[in-house]
Amino acid sequence: LTTSAGGTLGPIRLSDVAVITGSDDNIIVEGACLSVVMSGIDSERPGTGKAAIRITNASSSSSMGHVLSGVYIEESEATALGIVLDGCANCLVDCAVLNGTAAASLVKITGTVTGSDGAFASAGHTLRNLNANLATIIDDVVAGVTVGNAQGRFVRYYHSPIVSATLDTAQVV
Repeated sequence: LTTSAGGTLGPIRLSDVAVITGSDDNIIVEGACLSVVMSGIDSERPGTGKAAIRITNASSSSSMGHVLSGVYIEESEATALGIVLDGCANCLVDCAVLNGTAAASLVKITGTVTGSDGAFASAGHTLRNLNANLATIIDDVVAGVTVGNAQGRFVRYYHSPIVSATLDTAQVV
Protein backbone atom coordinates (compact mmCIF):
# COMPACT_ATOMS: atom_id res chain seq x y z
CA LEU A 1 0.00 0.00 0.00
CA THR A 2 1.56 3.30 -1.04
CA THR A 3 0.04 6.77 -0.96
CA SER A 4 0.12 8.92 -4.07
CA ALA A 5 1.83 12.31 -4.09
CA GLY A 6 -0.08 14.67 -1.80
CA GLY A 7 -2.63 12.02 -0.84
CA THR A 8 -3.42 10.19 2.36
CA LEU A 9 -4.32 6.52 2.59
CA GLY A 10 -6.73 5.24 5.20
CA PRO A 11 -8.55 4.10 7.00
CA ILE A 12 -8.16 0.69 5.38
CA ARG A 13 -8.41 -2.90 6.65
CA LEU A 14 -6.40 -5.99 5.70
CA SER A 15 -7.83 -9.18 7.11
CA ASP A 16 -6.86 -12.84 6.76
CA VAL A 17 -3.89 -12.23 4.44
CA ALA A 18 -1.01 -14.66 3.86
CA VAL A 19 2.28 -13.80 2.17
CA ILE A 20 4.72 -16.69 1.82
CA THR A 21 8.36 -16.76 0.68
CA GLY A 22 8.85 -13.22 -0.48
CA SER A 23 12.22 -12.01 -1.73
CA ASP A 24 11.55 -8.48 -0.44
CA ASP A 25 9.47 -6.95 2.37
CA ASN A 26 6.36 -9.13 2.46
CA ILE A 27 3.85 -6.39 3.37
CA ILE A 28 4.71 -2.68 3.12
CA VAL A 29 2.63 0.37 4.02
CA GLU A 30 4.39 3.52 2.85
CA GLY A 31 3.80 7.26 3.03
CA ALA A 32 1.04 9.34 4.58
CA CYS A 33 -1.21 6.63 5.98
CA LEU A 34 -3.76 6.82 8.77
CA SER A 35 -5.45 3.96 10.62
CA VAL A 36 -4.39 0.93 8.60
CA VAL A 37 -5.79 -2.09 10.45
CA MET A 38 -4.33 -5.57 9.87
CA SER A 39 -5.73 -8.69 11.50
CA GLY A 40 -5.13 -12.37 10.96
CA ILE A 41 -1.87 -11.82 9.04
CA ASP A 42 0.49 -14.69 8.09
CA SER A 43 3.80 -13.37 6.77
CA GLU A 44 6.44 -16.03 6.19
CA ARG A 45 10.10 -15.93 5.18
CA PRO A 46 10.74 -12.36 4.00
CA GLY A 47 13.84 -11.70 1.91
CA THR A 48 17.31 -11.41 3.41
CA GLY A 49 17.50 -8.23 5.49
CA LYS A 50 13.82 -7.49 4.77
CA ALA A 51 10.74 -7.34 7.00
CA ALA A 52 7.63 -9.47 7.28
CA ILE A 53 5.65 -6.21 7.74
CA ARG A 54 7.13 -2.74 7.21
CA ILE A 55 5.24 0.48 7.92
CA THR A 56 7.31 3.45 6.79
CA ASN A 57 6.63 7.14 6.40
CA ALA A 58 8.37 8.30 3.24
CA SER A 59 6.98 11.82 3.47
CA SER A 60 6.73 14.70 5.93
CA SER A 61 3.05 13.93 6.48
CA SER A 62 1.89 11.77 9.33
CA SER A 63 1.61 8.01 9.38
CA MET A 64 -0.15 6.94 12.55
CA GLY A 65 -2.89 5.04 14.29
CA HIS A 66 -2.16 1.64 12.73
CA VAL A 67 -3.34 -1.57 14.41
CA LEU A 68 -1.78 -5.00 13.86
CA SER A 69 -3.55 -7.86 15.61
CA GLY A 70 -3.11 -11.61 15.37
CA VAL A 71 0.13 -11.57 13.36
CA TYR A 72 2.06 -14.79 12.66
CA ILE A 73 5.58 -14.49 11.26
CA GLU A 74 7.85 -17.33 10.24
CA GLU A 75 11.42 -16.54 9.32
CA SER A 76 14.40 -18.48 8.06
CA GLU A 77 17.02 -15.76 7.49
CA ALA A 78 19.32 -14.48 10.24
CA THR A 79 18.95 -10.90 9.05
CA ALA A 80 15.18 -10.95 8.61
CA LEU A 81 13.00 -8.63 10.67
CA GLY A 82 9.48 -9.15 11.93
CA ILE A 83 7.53 -5.88 12.14
CA VAL A 84 9.28 -2.58 11.35
CA LEU A 85 7.65 0.68 12.47
CA ASP A 86 9.71 3.35 10.70
CA GLY A 87 8.82 7.02 11.02
CA CYS A 88 5.26 6.38 12.17
CA ALA A 89 3.52 7.00 15.49
CA ASN A 90 0.78 5.71 17.75
CA CYS A 91 0.67 2.11 16.47
CA LEU A 92 -0.78 -0.84 18.38
CA VAL A 93 0.70 -4.31 17.87
CA ASP A 94 -1.24 -7.00 19.74
CA CYS A 95 -0.74 -10.77 19.77
CA ALA A 96 2.22 -11.11 17.41
CA VAL A 97 4.18 -14.37 17.18
CA LEU A 98 7.50 -14.93 15.45
CA ASN A 99 8.23 -18.61 14.89
CA GLY A 100 11.97 -19.06 14.46
CA THR A 101 15.23 -18.32 16.22
CA ALA A 102 17.34 -16.51 13.62
CA ALA A 103 15.59 -13.14 13.07
CA ALA A 104 17.13 -9.90 14.31
CA SER A 105 13.96 -8.86 16.21
CA LEU A 106 10.19 -9.26 16.32
CA VAL A 107 9.47 -5.49 16.40
CA LYS A 108 11.93 -2.77 15.37
CA ILE A 109 11.10 0.92 15.86
CA THR A 110 13.15 3.37 13.78
CA GLY A 111 12.94 6.91 12.47
CA THR A 112 13.35 10.27 14.15
CA VAL A 113 11.45 12.32 16.69
CA THR A 114 10.32 15.52 14.97
CA GLY A 115 7.41 17.92 15.16
CA SER A 116 6.73 20.35 18.00
CA ASP A 117 3.74 18.37 19.26
CA GLY A 118 5.13 14.90 18.58
CA ALA A 119 2.62 14.26 15.80
CA PHE A 120 5.33 13.01 13.48
CA ALA A 121 7.37 11.31 16.18
CA SER A 122 8.49 7.71 15.74
CA ALA A 123 7.08 6.78 19.10
CA GLY A 124 3.94 6.39 21.19
CA HIS A 125 3.56 2.75 20.13
CA THR A 126 1.88 0.18 22.35
CA LEU A 127 3.07 -3.41 21.95
CA ARG A 128 1.17 -6.18 23.77
CA ASN A 129 1.46 -9.95 24.00
CA LEU A 130 4.52 -10.50 21.84
CA ASN A 131 6.02 -13.98 21.54
CA ALA A 132 9.41 -14.81 20.02
CA ASN A 133 12.33 -17.07 20.90
CA LEU A 134 14.86 -14.30 20.20
CA ALA A 135 17.48 -12.45 22.20
CA THR A 136 15.94 -9.18 20.97
CA ILE A 137 12.14 -9.14 20.86
CA ILE A 138 11.79 -5.34 20.69
CA ASP A 139 14.50 -3.08 19.28
CA ASP A 140 13.38 0.51 19.89
CA VAL A 141 16.19 2.38 18.13
CA VAL A 142 14.44 5.74 18.65
CA ALA A 143 14.32 5.39 22.44
CA GLY A 144 17.54 3.41 22.71
CA VAL A 145 15.75 0.49 24.38
CA THR A 146 16.15 -3.22 23.70
CA VAL A 147 13.74 -5.72 25.29
CA GLY A 148 14.39 -9.47 25.38
CA ASN A 149 16.87 -12.02 26.65
CA ALA A 150 18.55 -15.19 25.47
CA GLN A 151 15.50 -17.24 26.43
CA GLY A 152 13.18 -14.64 24.91
CA ARG A 153 9.62 -15.83 24.77
CA PHE A 154 7.13 -13.16 25.92
CA VAL A 155 6.76 -9.42 26.27
CA ARG A 156 3.40 -8.67 27.86
CA TYR A 157 3.39 -4.89 27.46
CA TYR A 158 5.64 -2.12 26.13
CA HIS A 159 4.83 1.51 25.47
CA SER A 160 7.50 3.39 23.55
CA PRO A 161 8.37 6.84 24.85
CA ILE A 162 8.76 9.95 22.78
CA VAL A 163 12.36 10.89 23.38
CA SER A 164 12.27 14.65 23.81
CA ALA A 165 12.67 17.03 26.72
CA THR A 166 9.44 18.83 25.80
CA LEU A 167 7.24 15.81 24.99
CA ASP A 168 5.84 12.83 26.88
CA THR A 169 8.71 10.58 27.92
CA ALA A 170 6.64 7.97 29.74
CA GLN A 171 7.71 4.39 29.19
CA VAL A 172 6.18 1.22 30.56
CA VAL A 173 7.54 -2.30 30.19
